[in-house]
Amino acid sequence: METASGPPDAPLVLVVDDHEDGREILSELLVASGYRSVALGTAKAALAELDLLAPDAVIIDIGLPDMDGFELATTLRARRDVPVVAYTGYADAATYDLAREAGCCAVLVKCVGVATVLSTIKDVVSRRSEPA
Repeated sequence: METASGPPDAPLVLVVDDHEDGREILSELLVASGYRSVALGTAKAALAELDLLAPDAVIIDIGLPDMDGFELATTLRARRDVPVVAYTGYADAATYDLAREAGCCAVLVKCVGVATVLSTIKDVVSRRSEPA
C-alpha cells in the first residue's frame, strides 16, 4: 500500500496522473495546504489501492495510458462512493459531458490556478463530510 503524505488526520486526496512531475506537484500542493495525498501514475495502481486508501476525493488525469480517465472514474465510483474530479487538458463541451456521465463532480483544466484547485477540493471534501 502507498503511504500518504501530509497531516495524519487530514482528508486524503488520491492523485492519478501519468505525468510524474504534474502528479507530484499537485500532490505536494495538497499536502502544503493541509491535506494528505497519495500520487499514483496509472489507473491500475489506483484501482489496486482504492479500498486500502479509502480516499476522501480523487483527482484523475483523463489521458491515462492504461485506461481512459472517464472509464477509471466510472469504475472507481462503482466501487466506492468517492468524489472524483477530472483533470484534463481538454476544455471542450464533450469533455465536460463525458466527465459528468462518468460521475465526476468537477472538471479542472490543466494549467488551472492554485486557488481553483484548492477551492474545488475543499468543496468536494466538505460536501462529502456533510450529514445526509
